[in-house]
Amino acid sequence: MRQKWEYCRLTGYCGSASAVDGYMGTNDPYLTYFDLERGATKVNLGKKHAKDHRPDEWKRASDGVYMAHTIARLGIEGWEMVGFQDYDFWFRRPIIE
Repeated sequence: MRQKWEYCRLTGYCGSASAVDGYMGTNDPYLTYFDLERGATKVNLGKKHAKDHRPDEWKRASDGVYMAHTIARLGIEGWEMVGFQDYDFWFRRPIIE
């Protein structure tokens, strides 16, 4: 089966509702990429993990500000927001072959 879209979800300030995703009890925002072959890839965007993934100019930003930056960056990278609820934002972009 050929996958036509790739999907990702930006999740912030998770509580027990996100226990199924393994985020229960964390306040860190996560970006999860979904792929038919590789499955889900999760990236912790929280400030305490800044050294792992944030550019130097964003290392001191609050998690909320960095989430806003991430939404803007996803748009620049061709992702379109297709849904949101509470602190979950869903995106997709076409796979160009």
